[in-house]
Amino acid sequence: MLALRLSSWQGLGSLALVVMLAGLSVWLERVSEPKVQMQDAAFDHAPDVLVNGVRVALVGGDARMQQVLLAERMAHHPDDDTYTLDAPQLWRQADGQSALYVESRRGLASGNGENLYFLDAVRVERGDLTMKTDYLRVMVSADRAHTDKAVVIQQGRMRIDAIGMTIDNARRTVDFGSGGNRVRSVYEK
Repeated sequence: MLALRLSSWQGLGSLALVVMLAGLSVWLERVSEPKVQMQDAAFDHAPDVLVNGVRVALVGGDARMQQVLLAERMAHHPDDDTYTLDAPQLWRQADGQSALYVESRRGLASGNGENLYFLDAVRVERGDLTMKTDYLRVMVSADRAHTDKAVVIQQGRMRIDAIGMTIDNARRTVDFGSGGNRVRSVYEK
């Protein structure tokens, strides 16, 4: 009887450890990814700098342009060190790959430039491939992009509709949807 009671206490200890580890991993996920408010309030706070006709270029060690960010207007917000962008456009060229072009009506950039958020009527082009969505987060250094919104991809006569997508350019992978049931692909002959 004592062995039965002791083993049930040990089982509770293991369960408590599992619950603690799950809580810790949820907490780590929340603090490790920067949160940016995407509501209109994120665009309504007072800027300290306004610039019209923005062009920011990143040049590689071989003196070739690797990335250009354009915007009709940019405003810096010192309270959260973000930049709001009107009509942002991003052009990137990686070695051996087709150029990537992204545009939208509005955008947001983190203070360090590592995260670019394209909002409203987002259009992405690479070669003859076109993608449309309402939200796209580009993680510049990680060479990744993510959306949790509806996305439509067209290339020639092929069309893919999905809810959610993650692109990992370094690994050359694209993951769609959640559980596979939110993806539809059509190829017209």
